[in-house]
Amino acid sequence: MQKMLRIIFYAALISITLGQLGKLPIPGIEGGIYLCDALLGMLFVGWFIWRLAKKSFRIELVDLSILFLLFALFTSLLIALSWVNASGFIVGLFYWVRIALYLSLFRITRDLFPDLARPTLTRTIIITGLLFVIFGIIQFLLFPNFASLAAQGWDPHYYRVLSTFFDPNYAGMFYVLYLLFLLHLFYTEGKAPTKTILSVIIAITGVTLLLTFSRSTYLALAVGVTVFSLFKDRRIVVAMIIIGVIAFLSVPRVRTRVIGALTIDATAKARIENYEQSFEIIKDNPIFGVGFNTLRYAKEEYGLFRDERGVSSEGGHSGAGADNALLFVLATGGIVSLFSLSVMLIVITIKSYMSVNRALLLSVTLAYLAHTQFVNSLFYTSILALYLILIGIYLVPDGVLKTSKPQE
Repeated sequence: MQKMLRIIFYAALISITLGQLGKLPIPGIEGGIYLCDALLGMLFVGWFIWRLAKKSFRIELVDLSILFLLFALFTSLLIALSWVNASGFIVGLFYWVRIALYLSLFRITRDLFPDLARPTLTRTIIITGLLFVIFGIIQFLLFPNFASLAAQGWDPHYYRVLSTFFDPNYAGMFYVLYLLFLLHLFYTEGKAPTKTILSVIIAITGVTLLLTFSRSTYLALAVGVTVFSLFKDRRIVVAMIIIGVIAFLSVPRVRTRVIGALTIDATAKARIENYEQSFEIIKDNPIFGVGFNTLRYAKEEYGLFRDERGVSSEGGHSGAGADNALLFVLATGGIVSLFSLSVMLIVITIKSYMSVNRALLLSVTLAYLAHTQFVNSLFYTSILALYLILIGIYLVPDGVLKTSKPQE
């Protein structure tokens, strides 16, 4: 059964690359579900039955912190029954189940792949990331103008890599995690031919990441590479600075985006307005928030979707979130949920520092945290999935040696 579960795991991982193209319309479920969600649901049920049959469930401190977070978010959702309608509660409940499934990836990865860096899983992650890079390049070349999708709630991006996520910020963060993973493999792989192949993939991924023109992605990359280089090779951060300066001087749009971050451009103004809206809701609901994933309905109650004529809208695809993951948790789950999230992140960070793979684990964690200050990527399940899989694989205590050739 373990082999079958691994096959489903690989399928779910690769299906992440489909992004919005993998959405399955389901009657009665707002927005439908994604193929990856369905596969992950199958995986979770199969894994749970398998563990029951073996009569063993391993629980680590990270697992407990995840359960603590899920309990806090669910409590906030139950309290939301006092004001949200049945439809809003069901939407929030479905999203809570979805987040719970993705958070379970940490434990599922640990159980299905007990040895460090299983070769097949490592290759599958490489293939998954490379496919997503290829899809991003194809989208940039063939579908550069998203103005036609503005009526469907998508931002009208123009000549930016969005890949199948249809968003440069989320696609960019996925590329950052993938790039840091590749750097880790490059420094742990001893064979020259493999290093050459990894170098080519790193270069292609880096260029694709650059073409997202996402400032939050650039910041996450800078944080991640800096942390990684401090533990592995400080020449990496020097190379990043040189490449960054060249890109700044030779690519006008990169220069415009970076300068825009130092001033208050239209994007920054919209983000500040979003922060202000979140604080308005947090002020009135500080302890348990308005209820997990009920932010869209709360904004409607507060009249935050009305234009200058007083006409209300649903706020597009971003209407259900906030442009800061911590503010999103605080607004929807209150101080209780923010505390539980902080506990989980602190546990992961401490365990990462104690791991033999601290360079990779700390770099992906801190890069992820930096990115979530400007985009709610912490609850973007495709990114969360890759992050938790990497944590699940590489969170090995210092002093534990790699197996020279793990058995499949």
